Amino acid sequence: GVVYVKDASRSVGVCQSLATPSQRAAFMAKVNEDHERRREQHAGKKLKGPELGLAQARANRRRIDWAAHTPTPPRVPGIHRFDDYPLRELLGYIDWMPFFNAWEFTGKFPEVLSDSRVGEAASNLYADARRMLKQLIGERWLKVRAVVGLFPANSLGDDVEVYADEQRATAVLTVSFLRQQKGKAAGQPHECLADYVAPKSSGVRDYLGAFAVTAGIGIEEHVARFERAHDDYSSIMLKALADRLAEAGAEHFHERVRRELWGYAPREALTNQQLIQEEYRGIRPAPGYPACPDHREKAKPYGVVRDVSDGCRQRLVPRASGRPLLRCRQDRPRPGAGLRTAQRCCAGGDGEVAVAQPRLRGHGHLMVTGAIRGSRGGLSAAPAPRDFRTSRRGFCGTTLRCLDAGARCGPPPGGRTAGIP
Repeated sequence: GVVYVKDASRSVGVCQSLATPSQRAAFMAKVNEDHERRREQHAGKKLKGPELGLAQARANRRRIDWAAHTPTPPRVPGIHRFDDYPLRELLGYIDWMPFFNAWEFTGKFPEVLSDSRVGEAASNLYADARRMLKQLIGERWLKVRAVVGLFPANSLGDDVEVYADEQRATAVLTVSFLRQQKGKAAGQPHECLADYVAPKSSGVRDYLGAFAVTAGIGIEEHVARFERAHDDYSSIMLKALADRLAEAGAEHFHERVRRELWGYAPREALTNQQLIQEEYRGIRPAPGYPACPDHREKAKPYGVVRDVSDGCRQRLVPRASGRPLLRCRQDRPRPGAGLRTAQRCCAGGDGEVAVAQPRLRGHGHLMVTGAIRGSRGGLSAAPAPRDFRTSRRGFCGTTLRCLDAGARCGPPPGGRTAGIP
């Protein structure tokens, strides 16, 4: 038979049951019963299909009065590179709870450190993490690299066309989105991210942004060093920290976009907890998450912000070496449910393909401006519906001193800094 062990820490008990003659038969009988139950559950699964035709869903799109809204143009449009960015600038943006989740701790940070049951173990882990964080910064184990692009854009049906310049003559990229097709109460629109970018036919000049960031360049050398020494703990610790730094980088550069590069929220001054709670104006949905679940869209931003280099492609390190982030304009909500069909969204396309739609909580990677406030708000005439509010993301910016295309830029003047927490 086959025995599945969820975690290596539980393998000792399993091996003992298999190796003990008096326990083996009963143990395997229970395992086989579990296997049979799971086979029956899998065979009885029903795939959910779309509850509404695509044409009907498109006819019930969200209506926005674009004549009453003027999108904020980016203060510094184009592509901006950040090479060997100071790692210390990301420390104040770390969301620590997912780090503890990776080690199977639950709860909230910093409360987990004082938990009556796991507080001591969590505190020891946190102390080890801070020691390694201090060392990897001091000895420059990792390099941070990012690229941000802010472009003219307009929607065309369920797609968004991205243009090279304000002439908007030729689309250099078309980003395709899915539209909700689940059943809804009367008066509720079937959402699509493209609804929140001004239609080409409106004559309104809208914009879209994309960025990629990595905090994992150089990690392989140190992971290999730990593995040669059979130090799995340090290897896992480094990967987990690099993951948190990559996420902190996404939060940091998203803030710079809102305050400086795009500049639609120049006076924003949020705490790290407020950032984690997504209290900023804007969203940043990523391909693979509920608003845009098609992973094939992930390759498109690289064609536009290709300056990011191999350092921003995903590798076999837990989300650390590469976080491709596609963003859409400042203030758009994301549809979080009802995308039960993969729609072929080429201009005018009406084809449909059934797909599984996992309910993922995510952060996003596509920047939109203008119609939403964080993941929660909307234009006064168009509040975001509840099922549009999944996790974090929008994307906007202000002025930077060295933000000409190709320039190497340091941290923002007056930006947040932090020591190792």
